[in-house]
Amino acid sequence: MVLTYLLKEVAQEFCFNLYAYHLHHGMREDADRDVIFLQKVTREWSIPLIVEKKSVKDFVNKKKISPEEAGRILRYKGLRDCLDSLGEGYIVTAHNADDQVETVFYRLLTGVGIRGLKAMEILKEDLFRPLLPFYRNEILEYASVKGIPFVVDSCNFDMQYIRNKVRLQIFPELLKINPGFKEHLFSIAEDAKEVDYFMENIVKGILEKIAKKVGSFWRVDLSLFSGIPSVLKKRLILTILEDLDIKASRDMIHRVLSITTRSKDVEVDLKTGYIAKKEGQFLILPISPLLVEVKDLPDKCSFNYTLAIPGITRIDESGVTLKVEYAKKPVEERDNEIFLPLNSYRYPLIVRSRLPGDKISLRRIQGHTRKIQDIMIDKKIERDKREAIPVLADNERVFWIIGVDKAQVGVGEEGILITVKEKGILKL
Repeated sequence: MVLTYLLKEVAQEFCFNLYAYHLHHGMREDADRDVIFLQKVTREWSIPLIVEKKSVKDFVNKKKISPEEAGRILRYKGLRDCLDSLGEGYIVTAHNADDQVETVFYRLLTGVGIRGLKAMEILKEDLFRPLLPFYRNEILEYASVKGIPFVVDSCNFDMQYIRNKVRLQIFPELLKINPGFKEHLFSIAEDAKEVDYFMENIVKGILEKIAKKVGSFWRVDLSLFSGIPSVLKKRLILTILEDLDIKASRDMIHRVLSITTRSKDVEVDLKTGYIAKKEGQFLILPISPLLVEVKDLPDKCSFNYTLAIPGITRIDESGVTLKVEYAKKPVEERDNEIFLPLNSYRYPLIVRSRLPGDKISLRRIQGHTRKIQDIMIDKKIERDKREAIPVLADNERVFWIIGVDKAQVGVGEEGILITVKEKGILKL
C-alpha cells in the first residue's frame, strides 16, 4: 500500500490518473479479506479499484507450471489487459531491493548465465518499479511513520514455495555469516546488467556481419562464427532464439554449439518443437521438423506418418498408438519402447509400412545388417500380417520394426522415448 499511497500523493502534481488492480487468485481462505481491505482503503483514497478473480490452481493444472509462475503470468496478463482498456500509461509495481536480491539468488539456484543475473530495471518499456532501490524494512518503517494501512499475504509464509524458503530460511543463515550479503548480491545484479548491455551491443554488430534472417529462421556463416570468442557465440545464439520467441536454456545453447564444429551436415533437437541444422558452412536455426523435406517414398509404401515429437501418433492401419516424450535413457528398455539418443536420428522420423529392400542393423547381433523381409520370414510372421507391421525410420535408416526387432542406435543419456501405448491388431 506504500506504493499506492506515494502515487496518490503525487498524482495531481504530475497530472496522471491512478487505478489499482488486484488479482483474486482464490488460493487462500483469507483472499476475500484482502479484497474487502482494498475496497475500503481505495474508496477512502478515491482510487478506482479493478478486481479480477481467476483460478491459479486451474491454470497450474492446465499449463503444468508452478503456482508462483502461474500467479505471475495471470497477474501481468490482467495488468496489461487493464492498461490496454485504459489506453496509454504504465504498469507500476512495488518490487523492492529484497525482491531483486531474492530473484537473483533464485536464478543462481536454478542455473543461469550472466543474462539471468542482471538486475530488474526501474523503468523498462511499460513497467515502472519506483521502489526498487529500497529494502523491505525501509518501506515498512515508512508505512509505520505515515500510518499507511496494509495486510500481509499469508502465502508469504507458505514453505511450499521456494522463494519463501529462500527468504525465511536460507537468507537469515547467510546474513549471520555476512551481514552485507544482500548488498553484495544487489551489486552483482547491477554489474551483470552493465555487462549484459555491453555484450548486447557487441553481439548486435557481429550479428549484422555473420548472420541473416531468412523468413522464419536465421542463417549463420560458420566460417565467420568460428572466429569469435565462446562467450559471444553463446550470446549470439541466445539473441537469435529470443528474436524468434524461443525461450532458450543453457542446455539448448550448448546443443546448438555442439553441431557448429562438426565436419558433416547434422541437426540437433532443440526440444521445443524445433531443430537446429548445420548445412555446409551455415548454421540454420531454428527449423520446424514439419518443414524438413521428407524423402519421396515408393508407391508400394501403403502408409506413412510423420511422428509427432513430442506427442502422440496413431497408426490406423496397424492399430498402433505411439507416444513420444523427451526423457533420460531408461535403466532397462522394455519390449514396447525404444530410446533414441539425441543426434542419433535425423528429422523427420517416419512411421511407415516396410519397403522392398528395407534393411536394419540389428542390436541383438551387434549391428549385423539384415533385410526386414528375411527377419519376418525367420520369425514366421504370416504374409498377410507383414504389411501392417509399422517401421520406425528416418530418411536414412530403420530404427525399429515395431513389435519385432530393434536396431543398434547411438549412445547418449538424453533423447526421446517412443512407447507403443496400444497394440491393436499388432499381435504376432
